[in-house]
Amino acid sequence: MVSLYFYIPNLIGYARIILMFVAYLFAQTNPYIFFLSYFSSQFLDMFDGMAARAFNQSTKFGALLDMVTDRCSTVGLLLVLSHRYPQYTLGCHFFIWLDIFSHWAHMLATLKAGNQSHKIVKDGPWLLRYYYATKWFMVLLIFGAEGWPCTMYMLSFDYLLPPYYLLPLKLLKYVLLPLFMLKHIVNVIQFFHAANSLDEIGEKKNN
Repeated sequence: MVSLYFYIPNLIGYARIILMFVAYLFAQTNPYIFFLSYFSSQFLDMFDGMAARAFNQSTKFGALLDMVTDRCSTVGLLLVLSHRYPQYTLGCHFFIWLDIFSHWAHMLATLKAGNQSHKIVKDGPWLLRYYYATKWFMVLLIFGAEGWPCTMYMLSFDYLLPPYYLLPLKLLKYVLLPLFMLKHIVNVIQFFHAANSLDEIGEKKNN
């Protein structure tokens, strides 16, 4: 019997982590390698869940690996961005804290409620329910949340980029910024919904 550590979706998860470290290794010297490695890792994120279902290899470890990799990749990206733009350091750290707090609280509330998946939200604010129920909307906001910092990162190397790259990147940063902000608005809603859910669960246990 194959150990769960060698399940196909988990191998995809390990590949994502390796690509992330390659990206961070070149973050300050080669924007092309960083960009290619980072987005290759994010692209693979679409396939671990598909592999888990296709090969009947869904595990709690795999779900944990996927979620922690997502959170760590976002933290790493924002830390890289804060290094490229020191004036944005406070903002980057704010979004790091918000991302970790909201997802950790949401996962904890999901486990305490006995739900099978953190992506199933049956009650709560409509925007949060719509986010988890509508695949294209979730993908769009995640793309904005990852794409805007990556675009800003690439623009910090404007002296290395061909001139014909600059205008599309400058336009893209304005297109992606609203999606980036909306994703973090969802994170705020998610945090307070999770906090309220945990409080309700605690009250039920005490009664």
